[in-house]
Amino acid sequence: GQPAQLIESLKLPTIFIACAWVVEVFEHIANINLNFLGIYPRELTGLFGVVAAPFLHGGFSHLLSNTFTFLLLGASVILFFPSIAYRVFGLSYLLTGLGVWLMARTSYHIGASGLVY
Repeated sequence: GQPAQLIESLKLPTIFIACAWVVEVFEHIANINLNFLGIYPRELTGLFGVVAAPFLHGGFSHLLSNTFTFLLLGASVILFFPSIAYRVFGLSYLLTGLGVWLMARTSYHIGASGLVY
């Protein structure tokens, strides 16, 4: 039924955002900054950030600004386009990160805004 589909559509976005919150809480408690793991354009070492950057944020307000939008839009894509949703998510994740790596200014880039917006 529809409630089960809605719950199912929230799983991946919730897990993704929960991981980002775990990282942010860890950074806060440990008093460290992991932004150096973000995307650093046109440097081979900066490619790791394509995977890591969406889980790194510039503080709780940055993460909060991505949280609800990511949950809503992520669940909507999965709910309304289930046959292509995971492929769309994967390609968006990869292509957004690679686009930042190829074209962004020379600085560390973090956050899930590329996936959200």
